[in-house]
Amino acid sequence: AVVPKGEPAASEEAEVPEPLEISDPVEAEKKIKTLKKKMVQIQKLKEKGGGLTEEEAAKVASEPALSNAALELEIGLLEPEAKKHAKVLQRKLQDITKLKNKGGQLSPQERDKVSKGGALQKELDGLLAARPMFRERPTAVT
Repeated sequence: AVVPKGEPAASEEAEVPEPLEISDPVEAEKKIKTLKKKMVQIQKLKEKGGGLTEEEAAKVASEPALSNAALELEIGLLEPEAKKHAKVLQRKLQDITKLKNKGGQLSPQERDKVSKGGALQKELDGLLAARPMFRERPTAVT
């Protein structure tokens, strides 16, 4: 069945990952890579335009959850101080998103908060870009 663009599929649940707690940094990196691949596929579906199948619409609807899961994993790989700061930034950005979705007239304080969203996102992106990358150690051949 084809679902009009922008409408969620009613009969199919979107694949939403549960909050992830991966203690092995290498496994976390693998999961981040997988989630980012899925987000690229979703972006291609959005750009495709036209009607989406129920499965495609469900995949597009899962984008916020996938993005949040990848962000949580990335933050989890930061050093303690950077992690603390990233969580504060993440919370502020979530508050800004809620304000934007609220609609209606925003107070001057709310407008000021929303106006800082770009700078906060840039700061969070900078923290995440500076995080250490964990890769599997090559096994020694004997």
